Amino acid sequence: MGLQQAAHHLGPAADPGRGEEVGDASGQGDQPLGASQNPGQTRPAQLPNRRLHGPGDSPHRGHRPGPTPPRPTWRKFLTSQADAVIACDFLHIDTAGLERLYALVCLEHGNRRLRIAGVTAHPTAAWATQQARNVACDLGIRLESLRFLVRDRDSKYTESYDAVFQAKDIETLKTPPRAPRTNAHCERGIGTLRREALDNILILNEAHTQRALTEYQRHYNQHRPDRARDQLPPHAHE
Repeated sequence: MGLQQAAHHLGPAADPGRGEEVGDASGQGDQPLGASQNPGQTRPAQLPNRRLHGPGDSPHRGHRPGPTPPRPTWRKFLTSQADAVIACDFLHIDTAGLERLYALVCLEHGNRRLRIAGVTAHPTAAWATQQARNVACDLGIRLESLRFLVRDRDSKYTESYDAVFQAKDIETLKTPPRAPRTNAHCERGIGTLRREALDNILILNEAHTQRALTEYQRHYNQHRPDRARDQLPPHAHE
C-alpha cells in the first residue's frame, strides 16, 4: 500500500499544536461520554436536564388533563334517585264565592304517593313550616329513605321550612325560576288532581275543599292505577 493510500485510509492527520487526535468525519476518535480531556481525570456523565418527581408531585404534571366526564342531566338524576326524592308545590283553588284557597301538595317520586299537607286562604311562611312538620310526622319511618326535597323558590319556603327536612338529613334542591318542568312529577300530580276532582266539583269553602282533597288523596293512593307502577296504586305491596 502506498503512502498516499495509507494517509487517505487513516483520515486527516492530527495537528500536535492544536491538541487534536486522529479521527474521521464520522466521529471515530471522539472522546467517550463522561471522559475528561485531560488524561487521568474523569467527569460524570451529564444527565438530561429534567426535573425528577418528588413524593408529592403528580406523574402527569406537564401533560394536558383528559376530558372531564359529563355530569348527569336533571332527568337522569331524578330517575336514578327516585326512591330518595320528595317534591312539593302549592295548588290554588277558586271557590264558588270567588275566594282563592291554597293547598300544599307533596309527592314521593319512588312510589308516587300523594299527600295534601293542608288548605288555607292565607298561606304564610309560618303556616308552610307547620305543614312541613306535619308531613315529616306523617311519613314516619319512610322519611329515613328520603335524601332530597325538590321545591321552587316561593318566598313561603324559608330557612325554617328547609330546617325541618335538614334535621332528617334531607337536602333541599331548588328548581330554577320559571322552570315548572324541573318539578314535573309534582306538577303532573297536581294536574291529575285538578282534572279528576276539582274541575268536577263546585267548591264552596275551605272546609269543603279539605274534605274533597282528603277523599281524593285516599282514592289516589289506594285505588287509582299508575302507569309508572305497572298500573298499581301507590299503596300497593306495602
